[in-house]
Amino acid sequence: NVRIIEMAKIESTATTAEAERYRFEGNEHFRSFRYHNAIKSYTRSLECHETSPVLANRAQAYLNIKQYVLYFDLFKLK
Repeated sequence: NVRIIEMAKIESTATTAEAERYRFEGNEHFRSFRYHNAIKSYTRSLECHETSPVLANRAQAYLNIKQYVLYFDLFKLK
């Protein structure tokens, strides 16, 4: 049982690190006005680990490309 818990912790840490990598990538795209690429990166980040800042970032990217319906991601914030 201890081994299973340890493996779950390792997997969780790896998933969180991957989510951060995609978030950072999304931020780089966003700063370069590549909003569609930013949305893809933010979505990948959210698939790994859902956080309010990434939801907000993706919502802002949707607003910037005038996808107002998809902007409502913002209301999922925790």
